[in-house]
Amino acid sequence: MASPYATVDDLHAYLGTAPPADSQRMLARAQDLVDAVLNTSSYVTDTNDNPTDTATIAAFKTACCAQVEYWIANGDELDLQGNWTSYTMAGLSVTRAAQARQSRLCDRAVDALSNVPATTSFGRALTPGKPVV
Repeated sequence: MASPYATVDDLHAYLGTAPPADSQRMLARAQDLVDAVLNTSSYVTDTNDNPTDTATIAAFKTACCAQVEYWIANGDELDLQGNWTSYTMAGLSVTRAAQARQSRLCDRAVDALSNVPATTSFGRALTPGKPVV
């Protein structure tokens, strides 16, 4: 069984402050999201399906912590805001996004994954408009 990419202690160090009480759950969701984005990727793993390259391990940890930080900052863990391209409060006018995004990863998580070494092959772009890292 694969180890978590990031622990609550990792998140605490990344945030520089005590993380919320449900951080372990949020880190697990962030890992699921990273795994979903990387599902067509290839990188060297051990017998427990853990990445073996230290730069890859660090990038995955940073990506998970960045994603949780994003959720904490905007209060939108379910990415409901990403479903809309515009909305108006007074007259309640909304516009649904024309096309679903490939990834719900925040920009800082995508940037962290960009630091993965060349030995990692990502099978698709992480977000529309960004190159495959």
